[in-house]
Amino acid sequence: MNKHLKRLIQIVQQDENLTTDQRNISIKSLKDADKEIETIATKLANAEKEKLTTDVLLKETIAELEQKRNIVEAQNRELEIEASLERLRVRAIAMRTSTELNEVIALFYDEMKKVEPELDRCFIMTFDPEACDSVWWMASGDSLNYSSGLKVQYHEHAPYLAFVNGWREENDKWRYTLEGTEKKDWDSFIFQQTELQLLPEPVKQFMTQAPRAYWSCSFQKFGCVSSGSHTPLNDSAFDFAHSFCQSLPADLHPFPRSSKSRSASQRSRNSIGIGKSTCPDYGHAQK
Repeated sequence: MNKHLKRLIQIVQQDENLTTDQRNISIKSLKDADKEIETIATKLANAEKEKLTTDVLLKETIAELEQKRNIVEAQNRELEIEASLERLRVRAIAMRTSTELNEVIALFYDEMKKVEPELDRCFIMTFDPEACDSVWWMASGDSLNYSSGLKVQYHEHAPYLAFVNGWREENDKWRYTLEGTEKKDWDSFIFQQTELQLLPEPVKQFMTQAPRAYWSCSFQKFGCVSSGSHTPLNDSAFDFAHSFCQSLPADLHPFPRSSKSRSASQRSRNSIGIGKSTCPDYGHAQK
């Protein structure tokens, strides 16, 4: 019983001014009030329990819905990635000459940007198994459009030797951070002594002024699919690049270049003094 009502009942019982009937009626009213208070208290307690139960169920439902939403989003992303890869595979299979890599790399860049918004530029590099020279097809957000790749002749700067070793080992996922003096020496060489010097000046300035470049490559027999950016490539984008690389023909490098492209490439090499080179053995390339 409520302690206050209990005290009132005691007072009523001890009050000699009340008749017996008045005393009994007062006590009954106080006891009825106590029962009502207990009933209300019980209802409130039950309501609080129901509220707590509802809150728990609501939180569990929200968590379950969030989990399902995440699963659906992940499945949708996988479907989008697979659709992107399929578009790239179809275009790669349709290639007849290596010059078409210009269109393929442009499509690859567009699809990669959906997975990695911070991406700077993408490359498909084909390596000459005899000379260890490479030809780079590039795509980026600066609207570059070359009908043929740019030749980078074999040289012994550390980054290029690392590229050659990654290619020979057919490294699935290969990362390289270019920075400091090594980057300055590399930039000086490739933008002055290779066909990359044919790139527009603003592009070369943008690439050389960056304090570091993060290379992420997936190699196979023909060469590699690569990305270069000012931030490390995320894992999803790297998986996408790897899958795309594996979808390309392993014999991509022997594809004939068109006579027009060969002539243009030869003229550019002659103009900047690029000749033929001989690919060293594996041990030499490790130095």
